[in-house]
Amino acid sequence: MSEVDERFDRWTERLRTLLANTDEDARQAAMDEAMDEMWIEDKNLIAYWENCIDGCCPTGELVLVRLVHPQVSAPAMVRVFPELIRSSRTHRAVIFEEN
Repeated sequence: MSEVDERFDRWTERLRTLLANTDEDARQAAMDEAMDEMWIEDKNLIAYWENCIDGCCPTGELVLVRLVHPQVSAPAMVRVFPELIRSSRTHRAVIFEEN
């Protein structure tokens, strides 16, 4: 397994563990901290709600993807562009499903 694969798998498991926390305030604080740490380690990782219509509320599946487009980094993305993400990712994992 490559270093990139190992890093992606590690972050997938960490985010799943954080989202299992039932204390919403603690979970959100831990997620914010994790996102900062994740982007320091790999600026191509992004977690987003894949099936959200307007991008502002959690619906569908929270996924973690790794982008490979040289001009796209996750922290720099203000809006989610599904077509760009689909065409530029190398990894995808469902982290959480919201009903």
